[in-house]
Amino acid sequence: MATTESEIANLARLIQNPAETLETPQGALLAQVSNTVVGLYKRLYGKGPTKARSYFLDGAVVTVLRGGLTRAELTLIESGRADTVRRQRQEFQDAVRDEFMEAVSGVLGRKIVAFTSAMHHDPDLSVEVFVLEDGGRPENNGS
Repeated sequence: MATTESEIANLARLIQNPAETLETPQGALLAQVSNTVVGLYKRLYGKGPTKARSYFLDGAVVTVLRGGLTRAELTLIESGRADTVRRQRQEFQDAVRDEFMEAVSGVLGRKIVAFTSAMHHDPDLSVEVFVLEDGGRPENNGS
């Protein structure tokens, strides 16, 4: 059974705490995580995503990024080489894992114990998951 856009939107609303807006310390912190991850993408990949949003979920911070494939990656995908792009992205994320973990840890003021990254080409999106050392919500570290 196919999932409709409406069902996906409803699921997204369920995992997002509505109180976490830019006007709240928690929402501002999550926005800072999103901006940090976008900045890393721009610097390391040469192109950043067009949209990004971070969520807190069960002791982890999840950042969803949209529109970040490079022109070269899109060309490979259009020629039937999506698996090549996925493998290359995974290898690259493995190479810069520590940089992502340190940057997000710095924003959150909390130790990151695990990090995983995944990408999907249709639609063009990536997901970064940062697991916090002792679970619980990240605290606003005053920055």
